[in-house]
Amino acid sequence: MRQGRPLHRLTQACDHCRTRKIKCDLRRPSCANCENRSFICRFSTQQRKRGPRLASSGVNEGGSHAGDARRPQVVLFSPGHSCVRDSSYPTSAPALMSPAPSDSTHTTESPIDCATTAAAISPARYSVPFNNINNAPTTHPTQPSPFAFIYRDLEVAVGSLGLTLSLPSLARKCVDHFFDCLYPIMPIVYRPKVELGLCLLQPGIERREVDIQVFTLTASVCAIAAAIIPSSIFSEGSLIADKFYHASKRGLDLCHATELEQAISASIAIRYFQSGYTHSVGKPRTSWDELEAAISLAQDMRLHDETSYAHMDEVESQLCRRLFWVLYTGDKSAGILGKHHITLGRYLLEEGITVQYTKSLDGEDSTSTQDSAEPMPTLITGFNFNQDLWRAAYLVLLEIDTLHKRYLGPKTAEDQSSKTPTAAELSHLGRLYVAFETSLGNLPACLRAHPTLSLSPTSFQFGQYNTRISPTRAFALQRINLHVSYQCLRLVIVQAIVALLDFGIHLWHQASPLWPSFLPLGASDYGEIPDSYDPFLQTTHLGSANNNAVPEFHTHGIESSTLLLQKIRIAEDMLYILHASDLDDLRLNGESCVEKIRLVGASMLELIDHHSDSPLVNSARSFGDLYPHILAHLESKASDSLSENV
Repeated sequence: MRQGRPLHRLTQACDHCRTRKIKCDLRRPSCANCENRSFICRFSTQQRKRGPRLASSGVNEGGSHAGDARRPQVVLFSPGHSCVRDSSYPTSAPALMSPAPSDSTHTTESPIDCATTAAAISPARYSVPFNNINNAPTTHPTQPSPFAFIYRDLEVAVGSLGLTLSLPSLARKCVDHFFDCLYPIMPIVYRPKVELGLCLLQPGIERREVDIQVFTLTASVCAIAAAIIPSSIFSEGSLIADKFYHASKRGLDLCHATELEQAISASIAIRYFQSGYTHSVGKPRTSWDELEAAISLAQDMRLHDETSYAHMDEVESQLCRRLFWVLYTGDKSAGILGKHHITLGRYLLEEGITVQYTKSLDGEDSTSTQDSAEPMPTLITGFNFNQDLWRAAYLVLLEIDTLHKRYLGPKTAEDQSSKTPTAAELSHLGRLYVAFETSLGNLPACLRAHPTLSLSPTSFQFGQYNTRISPTRAFALQRINLHVSYQCLRLVIVQAIVALLDFGIHLWHQASPLWPSFLPLGASDYGEIPDSYDPFLQTTHLGSANNNAVPEFHTHGIESSTLLLQKIRIAEDMLYILHASDLDDLRLNGESCVEKIRLVGASMLELIDHHSDSPLVNSARSFGDLYPHILAHLESKASDSLSENV
């Protein structure tokens, strides 16, 4: 045995108890703590760095053994994922943020106080101990780590662009822009954790062992921010987006094995941000694969089940709830706009989605105060309304699909004559559509389609007297997201109804309030069809025959004037939303917003081509000319990419 090398007793606590710094009963195969929390219990030893050990000089000046100074310090940046800091960490937090020794020439224009950042994620707020953040010893690693290669490649790639800002400063701009411009519509990360990730982008960090997941999360945030935020706000974004994206992909490869054992919210958020990046640059197939990977993790974590959140702390619980609903919405959007199969679909409805909506996180979801006659909501208010909208729309489309399969599927000879849904089925469809139409009925004023309109008699004002302040950017972004989605979903539902008509299911409207001219809202409780609407029922088994009633609904393959008029109204309502929105705010809503607008514009071109004899063609033609003009101003990177590949 070498002289001077102290012997250390192997840690006997299981990995989870050692990580949480709680007492372990050492029971095999699973300790009580892991068994109670349904964790996989593992017993392993801390791995030391490879290479020869340094000779010890006994006791240092501070009175502690030199062997203690060489022992890695474990600092947890996220539950279940430890960061083993080797001896190259400085002894104080300010030194952590200083440039590395002579081999680094970059300076940080906006230094980050990592000590303050670490303190912000205290055990009280995130159940993560940071008591060792300022006590790490210093030596030098024996060989570069895999992270060192990722960091160096990112640094070289960004440096080759010849920008005036350094890598840390560009990352800081990305993060600031993300929380200013994108967080209102995707509030799925905890800012103190991302701020800590900025510490891992400082010069010299590549010679230290870091929490690779925190680095990867921050890089993915930078990638999506740089890709989506327009050049009028972030001029360097388009140049650096792919650099951060590739760094995040390599980082994800490094922490993939750990995530499979115990995935957390950051595991899903990374993949969601990567999917958002590839979507924005015109790679729909890759985007769907990455989104599907995020959905798969959410399924493995059973985030649709409220009981899965029992063991999570408050921050992790709220982030996981938000991620589930973001994925639920993204899954439906991909299915509707991208023609992908619905993953979070029917099986979840059969089992039941019991997860509750998210709540605001203290200090993270507040908005700036604004002079207003009405109190301002939190950011999560608009986020939750978006989930209401998509859930309601999906239930309508699911019911239409059920009717389609039930009455247009394989039939026996005796069933051939029955191609009309029953009154109860149509009544149920009507109730679902009412729920969709009213899903945004209780929006606060700042999120309404007409945000300066007050519905209170005491504060209502005519145009010349209107002094109401326009919503802040955060609410303007949410307003666009809500109402552009709403108009797009209205169109999708109308087209689904047209498909039923084309395939021979007649008089679906008899119990549906889709068009008030046929069945006004409040005409009944939708349990039965009012007698006053008998003329519309007389061609079915519900009443006597009268083939002259509402003949426009009896022609296969030809849309009724009412359906065409509904499309015209949707296109006009969409134009008002666009007209009343800031151009940069529209661009900030990303490629999915562009696709929804494009879908409505395409419906006008379709109406012109297929219904040239309709009196509505003139209106459709004026809208059809305007939509391409609007889409050109949105500067869709995906559209440009797809055009180049044609």
